[in-house]
Amino acid sequence: MVAWIALRRADILRSRGLVQDGAYLNVTFLPLDGSGLTSDVVLMTGTNRNELGVEFDMPSGNATVSDVLNNFAGRFGVPVASLTPLTEGPFPVPAEAAPADLLNLTIRIGTDGVYTCAEQATSYSAVKHDAFEAVYSFMFNRTYNPSGYTKPHCGPPATKEHPDGDPNLEYFKCHAGEQMIVFGTALRDGLPDRDGLDVGFMQLVMDYWTSFARNGNPNPSKEYLEARGYYSTLDQIDDVGPWNPATPEEPNLRLLQWDGKHINQTETEQCKALGIDLDFWEDR
Repeated sequence: MVAWIALRRADILRSRGLVQDGAYLNVTFLPLDGSGLTSDVVLMTGTNRNELGVEFDMPSGNATVSDVLNNFAGRFGVPVASLTPLTEGPFPVPAEAAPADLLNLTIRIGTDGVYTCAEQATSYSAVKHDAFEAVYSFMFNRTYNPSGYTKPHCGPPATKEHPDGDPNLEYFKCHAGEQMIVFGTALRDGLPDRDGLDVGFMQLVMDYWTSFARNGNPNPSKEYLEARGYYSTLDQIDDVGPWNPATPEEPNLRLLQWDGKHINQTETEQCKALGIDLDFWEDR
C-alpha cells in the first residue's frame, strides 16, 4: 500500500480532518507502535522553507519588534514576547531593525510555529515509532509562486543576467510555491524559465513524485530514466545521490533545489523556544 501525503500541517498522527468511516479509519489517533492501519504505508511529507511568507507584506518604517511579537500573542505554546528576539536568542534581529529585518522575523516565527516545527516533530515521531513503512521528508528551497498568489519577496531578485529573477539568490520560498513545480505547469501562460533550470527542476521533482506514486520510493531507477530519455533527471540524481528515508538516528530532510542534498532537521533551537520541539507529539 502506497500513499502520497504531502501535508501542510502536522496532522498525520491525528485523524483530525480525515473522514472516520468506521471501517478503514475509526480512531482519533494513529497508533505509534507499528501495528496500525498505516504500518504498510509509505509517507512523503514536507513543507516549503518559508511557507507563511505569502501572508505578510513588508512592514512600515514605523514598525517595531513589539509589533511583530503582538501578531503572534497567544498563538503558540509559549508567550512569544518571552523570546526576546533582539541581538541574541533564537530569533535574533539587529538592534536597529529595518523593515526587511522585521519581515524576516515575522515570516520565521510564523513559519516555524505554524508549519516547520510541527511538521518535523511529526516526521520524527513517525519514524521513531515505525508508524509507517518508510517516511521521506522534504523541504522545497526552490519555488515558483503563482502570479495570482504571491508577494514580491516570494520571488527571486532580478539581476542583469537573470531579469526574471535568479533562483540561486536568497528569497522567501512561500506557500504554494511548489505547486506548479510538482505538476509541471510553471511555464504555462508565458511564465519564463528564470535561469534555464526551471524546466529541469520541474522534470526532476515530477520524476521524484511519479516514482513515489509507482513504487513507494521517490528514487527512479537508472534503467527507467535511460529508457524514457530523462537524461536531465539522470544527471542530477547521479550528481546528488539518492533520496534516503528518514530514520530515528538520522531524521533528515531532502532539500529540494537544483543540486539538492540531505540536511538535518532545521530550526531546532527556534522550535524548542516555541514549545514545538522534536518530542512535541511524544507526550500527547
